Amino acid sequence: QISTISVAGAFPAGKSVPPFTEEDLFIGQEIHNAYVLSKYLAEYAVLRAAANGGLVIKLLRVGNLQGRIRDGEFQMNMKTNAFTRQIASYVKIGAVPDSLYRSSVNFSPVDETAHMLVTLASLESGARAFHVYPPEEVPYARLFATLQTLGFPVKVLNDGEFEEYVQTLKQTDAGKKLLEGILTERPNLHYRMVSVSDRITQELLKASGEHWSPISDEYLKQYFTALSDMGMF
Repeated sequence: QISTISVAGAFPAGKSVPPFTEEDLFIGQEIHNAYVLSKYLAEYAVLRAAANGGLVIKLLRVGNLQGRIRDGEFQMNMKTNAFTRQIASYVKIGAVPDSLYRSSVNFSPVDETAHMLVTLASLESGARAFHVYPPEEVPYARLFATLQTLGFPVKVLNDGEFEEYVQTLKQTDAGKKLLEGILTERPNLHYRMVSVSDRITQELLKASGEHWSPISDEYLKQYFTALSDMGMF
């Protein structure tokens, strides 16, 4: 079953929680997204079938799927992808909060992810779940630096200034339109996402002779150019 690492869910901010591993499903987390909840419930059903009926299963939890590693091309309906919608909104309003700018994001080229999925699905391993995404995250600062080289400058504002800017834009229908990708995906500040471990999966991939390609500057340029050509910005 293809699932998502987002089933790791969230906990109230300030609560210490160990990383969500391939051996976990319910660790007390809360899930506030209907799509992610559907994936969690599907995993639960599959695991019950395995426990009660002997069904042989593999749960393949993927990360933030994005453009192909070879040319940056991505899905035709990019406007339905939460991450690309978010990035597009930051570009359209020309600003990004400092807290996000200083953070990083999982970036999983869809073609390499598919290759890793096939490899893991073919393994004769006792493992039932896998976390399938590159081990290294990409700094947002690097993403916005690449956008600037392509003619899409984005100013970094402190979080307070950014919130004031967002509230001002929300006063008009045109401003709300620009903010669509941000408003629909804004995190609940009272919660934090659970960190995810991929140690078991990476060890299996390494033993199989597989490795993830680095996210190069050329790839990022191709990726953002593809988004631009699709009218995202």
